[in-house]
Amino acid sequence: MLAPFFKRKEQDGTDRAVPASGAAAPEKPVHASQAAQAVEEQVEEQPARPAAPSAAPSGRMDKLSLDLLGAAEQIIQAKLLAEQKISELQDRLHQAGGHIDRLNRDIRNLDQMVGERDQSIADLEQRLAGKNLKVDQVLEDYRELQRAMSAEIEGLKGMLDMEGTKYRTLLQKHNDTVAEHAAKRNELEERIAKLEIENGHLNSKVESQRQEKAYLDRMINDFTSRMTAPFEKGAKPRSNHPEGSGEL
Repeated sequence: MLAPFFKRKEQDGTDRAVPASGAAAPEKPVHASQAAQAVEEQVEEQPARPAAPSAAPSGRMDKLSLDLLGAAEQIIQAKLLAEQKISELQDRLHQAGGHIDRLNRDIRNLDQMVGERDQSIADLEQRLAGKNLKVDQVLEDYRELQRAMSAEIEGLKGMLDMEGTKYRTLLQKHNDTVAEHAAKRNELEERIAKLEIENGHLNSKVESQRQEKAYLDRMINDFTSRMTAPFEKGAKPRSNHPEGSGEL
């Protein structure tokens, strides 16, 4: 590639072409617009310059051709660089577009997930509200039941106190009745013992009277048989009667 040339104006108005490779100053990049402007200025300045000797026009035309060639190279290089930068920027733009599309998809997915989570949270809140209502209802029922049970317990305590009083009264009566029955039983046992003793005495008397009656019956029977014997068979010897049967 040919080395670019830069156009420099001296104080005396003459143009000099200084190659970038042999110049002391560092090379500066020339944009396409600047190169085109320099070419236009050179074209405009050519008619205004006075005529030179015969050897000068050929040398100036060589310098002009070199300047135009350098400007054209700079334009081509600037165009290539611009196209390369544009291609790189397009690639970066395409990559950025793909990344933006992925980010948009991720955002849509996240929005969908957030919507689903919000719906789940709303459902859970609704269910929780229903559960809270049920819990409140259960607590209210429990309080009512507790109040009813407390009233019933108080009533049962009153009834229990009454029944306890009745039980103690009946127990006292039972103890009194048992004591009375025990006293009567002891009394009856004493009377029974006395009556048994008297019955024993009476039995003894009855037995003695029975023996005495039996003895008297035998005496009467003997006396009757002794008195009626002579009249039944006539005169019988006295020896036929048992001895001592008529003795008292």
